[in-house]
Amino acid sequence: MSIGISMLFTFIVAFIGGKLGQRLNFPAPFMIGSMLAVMLFSVLTNKAFFPQEVKVIAQIAAGIFIGQKLTRSDIIHLKYVIKPTLLLLILLTINTS
Repeated sequence: MSIGISMLFTFIVAFIGGKLGQRLNFPAPFMIGSMLAVMLFSVLTNKAFFPQEVKVIAQIAAGIFIGQKLTRSDIIHLKYVIKPTLLLLILLTINTS
């Protein structure tokens, strides 16, 4: 399978995982759902691919979106989002190993 086709399939799997996460009411459904779907796709097919250069851009974009939305009230109410945040952190750590 060519690199372009692998990237396309990976993106499609990620999108479907995000939509499934949204339907299942996951916190951050497109991030967590796509991560779980691509992880499963990768394990089952060993065909998941996205260039490492895109990873840095995606992390910067995620940081921007998350950072711009945080307020003082969010910091105070952090106790309500600590579990999903830890899950995301663990999955990101596993995914980058």
